[in-house]
Amino acid sequence: MQGKVEIAGVNTAKLKVLKSSETMELLRRSKAGDRQAR
Repeated sequence: MQGKVEIAGVNTAKLKVLKSSETMELLRRSKAGDRQAR
């Protein structure tokens, strides 16, 4: 199990973990200029 930390007031334990395919899609959209994907 990975350790969870608090970064700049954000508890990383509460963040959604993306699937690999979701991550790749967001990276593609971001690279194409989609500001919302960032």
